[in-house]
Amino acid sequence: MKTLNLIFVCMVFSGGAYSQVRQSPEENTEIKYFTDIADNCDYLSGEWDSDLTKKRQREIEKQVDRYCSEVSRLKEKLKQKYKGHPDIESILNGYDFE
Repeated sequence: MKTLNLIFVCMVFSGGAYSQVRQSPEENTEIKYFTDIADNCDYLSGEWDSDLTKKRQREIEKQVDRYCSEVSRLKEKLKQKYKGHPDIESILNGYDFE
């Protein structure tokens, strides 16, 4: 019985990982999270202006650092995880924050 329980648990957890890869890019929560923070990074990067108050400039810089550093790290992780999935690779490659 313990063996059957162990097999069941392994199947559930491995199936969850497999289903995440098999989802369409729009349904994949990892890709959705990535595109959300990438869009935030892109938006905030365009908000900075030398005419803003110093306080507002610092606020924007703080948010840019938060989102853009995370999106760069996450992009590399997801590129490795979804290598060989052209639909997801095209989404990831659509964002360039270098």
